[in-house]
Amino acid sequence: MVANLPRRAGGRPRLAKSARTACFRVIQIVATCSSLHERCQPVHANTKMRKGLPSHRRIKIHRSYVVEEIAGLLGVHKNTVRQWVKSGLSPCDDRRPILIQGRDLVSFLQARRARNKRHCRPGEMYCVRCRAPKLPAGDMAEYQWLTEKCGNLIGICPDCLSMMNRRVSVSKLALVCGRLEITLPQALQRVSESIHSTVNSDLREETQSRANAQCQ
Repeated sequence: MVANLPRRAGGRPRLAKSARTACFRVIQIVATCSSLHERCQPVHANTKMRKGLPSHRRIKIHRSYVVEEIAGLLGVHKNTVRQWVKSGLSPCDDRRPILIQGRDLVSFLQARRARNKRHCRPGEMYCVRCRAPKLPAGDMAEYQWLTEKCGNLIGICPDCLSMMNRRVSVSKLALVCGRLEITLPQALQRVSESIHSTVNSDLREETQSRANAQCQ
């Protein structure tokens, strides 16, 4: 077959246009597969999964990711990523492997986080065990100072009887408490403000030593 091909001036056979196109496509496919293989970071069985909601800050919006890359970056299982695709995360196309644009992944994670947020109304605190805002039992709460300008509202969940907390600044305490009865902790009395001496004070000995000194 080589002898029947048209030859160039140097004597080498000249490939047909269709053959050159086929070779170019084969080289392109091999290069694409090798780059995807280098980028893939599969999540092994001993990889620790991150707790909480995945953070979108690890994703670059101008890059495309495969399922294994997303699982490795966000600390989730690759089946979780596939479930995201079924529930609304749009891939770049219908081909395999699944490629997901970083911008679409960031938008999906942000919308998912915003949907899971639960805002507390005035007088409510978020119960972690019940995963819902609740009014504290007895409509009573205690304000615990953390700094000069901020503190925690502490109450008891009426359903599971667990402790609930809500961070509130002093300037917004009247707006946040609603109809709750807030108890502010009282400062302890100082020794100098007491009319009675403490049990371990040496006041009597000091008074007696001063009287002896004056007599001498």
